[in-house]
Amino acid sequence: MVPAQAGGHRYALALLLGASTLSAVDRQILNVLVEPIRRDLSLSDTQIGLMTGLAFALFYATMALPLARFAERMRRPLLLGGCMALWSLFTMVCGAAQSFVQLFVARVLVGVGEAGSGPASHALVTDITPPEKRARALALVGSGQPLGALIGLACGGIAADAFGWRWAFVLAGFPGIVLALLMLFTLRDPRPAIGADDAVPSAREALGVLAHKFSFWMFVTGSSFVSTTTLAFGAFFGSLLIRNHTPELEALAARLSPGLGATSVVGAMLALAFGAAGALGVIVGGMITDRLRARDPAAYLGVPALASLASTPCFVAAAMIAAPLTALGFLSLGIVISSFAMAPVLAGAQSIVPVRMRATTSAVLFLIVNFVALGVGPLSVGILSDAIGGSEGLRLALAWSAIGGPLAAIAFWAGRPALVRDIEG
Repeated sequence: MVPAQAGGHRYALALLLGASTLSAVDRQILNVLVEPIRRDLSLSDTQIGLMTGLAFALFYATMALPLARFAERMRRPLLLGGCMALWSLFTMVCGAAQSFVQLFVARVLVGVGEAGSGPASHALVTDITPPEKRARALALVGSGQPLGALIGLACGGIAADAFGWRWAFVLAGFPGIVLALLMLFTLRDPRPAIGADDAVPSAREALGVLAHKFSFWMFVTGSSFVSTTTLAFGAFFGSLLIRNHTPELEALAARLSPGLGATSVVGAMLALAFGAAGALGVIVGGMITDRLRARDPAAYLGVPALASLASTPCFVAAAMIAAPLTALGFLSLGIVISSFAMAPVLAGAQSIVPVRMRATTSAVLFLIVNFVALGVGPLSVGILSDAIGGSEGLRLALAWSAIGGPLAAIAFWAGRPALVRDIEG
């Protein structure tokens, strides 16, 4: 690892932050458009769960590892730019969908594009950043996810009210094409400076190394559980508000601006919870972890364990409290606390493997987490909501999804003793 010079380091982090932000915009905008899409295309909650979760997770899980193997060998800016162009294009194609099947396929292809972004980005950040600053650098780039959620949810709701949900997808996808060109032509990969001829472990060798890293599998297990909860709330909390509180939301919209509707208000509320609160949690979690890591490397797992457990009552309260603004407050607090886990998980997983395995490690981590969390979280809530039925079905299903927090805490804490050995070995 050769740290980049200050100017190049800042520029690289800025571009990677932009890529992370736009990937979240294109992924999260669907959550605020669920209700108008459901009405126009006559979808069930189970179909919504499939579309918001499994459609993205299916091919993300399939393509993440092959694309990470390319990232170990080729110029990572080339891979990042190509993947960004792909997912941005198919985000715009979502706006042309005329059926559930067409929208499902478009979302699958968005997942294919995004599958190549995270692993290459995490490996690049790790290569250009010294260990004592690594969690903060990964937190900065990772904060693009909640920032993108803020932009996608807030602007998506406004765009849907003003132009319709189809144009909201088009407006969300276009900026990614521009940033993809900047990635392709201006971002430098420092890896030749650390040995262009370094041997790249085969996929079997890389997986063999990871198989013997117990702490890695606790990173995976804990992240899967906590993400199942947060992604379930991301997919359905907006629908919960609209179904049960439309008159209050429309009254609030009228007080804010005569041109706004309930969708705009819900988008703004979700943006505060998953955007502003999430970004705050990611950055603070990175800062806390870098400080604690100097004394105890096991902080890479200790911080996520405590954060996952502490966030659980907040998610239960957000689902069960009837007052919309109070529920929003609890959801925001839960997101802040649970987001403490992101930076230590990324930094810890990157710290236990060799340089030429970093993209692969990130891919395996996110392959499993996304397949489990995106595939199980929204879909299980949708199925449980349909099974319970009635006006309270979705509320109870969301409350039940909060069990991911305690399960995550157990997994993270169990990996602490092995983490120090895995870092040293």
